Amino acid sequence: MFDALASADRPLSPNEIAGAVGEQSPMVAHSVLKDLRSRGIRVHRYRDPHGESPAASVYSLRPVDGLDEIIAPVRRRAARVSSVAPAGVRPNVRQPQVGSVVRLISVALDGDALVGSFECDGVVYRGTVGTGQPIVGEWMTLVTVGLHGLGLYVDLAGVRAVTLEDIVEVDHGSS
Repeated sequence: MFDALASADRPLSPNEIAGAVGEQSPMVAHSVLKDLRSRGIRVHRYRDPHGESPAASVYSLRPVDGLDEIIAPVRRRAARVSSVAPAGVRPNVRQPQVGSVVRLISVALDGDALVGSFECDGVVYRGTVGTGQPIVGEWMTLVTVGLHGLGLYVDLAGVRAVTLEDIVEVDHGSS
């Protein structure tokens, strides 16, 4: 869709942008336009001179002379002052660094859950296997760390990809 918008010789409507890639819904085009704006790409919005309604718009990545640009009003949120501190969302786990080398050190069943442990920078972590099939002793690279519910998850990549969810730090000697 970006290519269709970038190579167009005139501003395009959302229907035209979506139709350029075989999509039926103009909502797909609106999502792409929103994504472009969030990435800092300037998208010009103009009143559609041939539109069926006064709110009809056309979009371009370049300024267009002769059309009325629609500039969205700047929304300012009123500052809210709270008398209590917000609840923290940071899990009580030292966060391993993305790009670190990890070694899977155990895989076991805990009830119905498959649990895996890995060592990263001298710290042992344990979590529920979300995806993949870990192999004990395998060296992998930690590629993602993120929040999962109120805990952390990690994505590990090596010969295979493995996700461990709800990781916790394991005390020394209790792996």
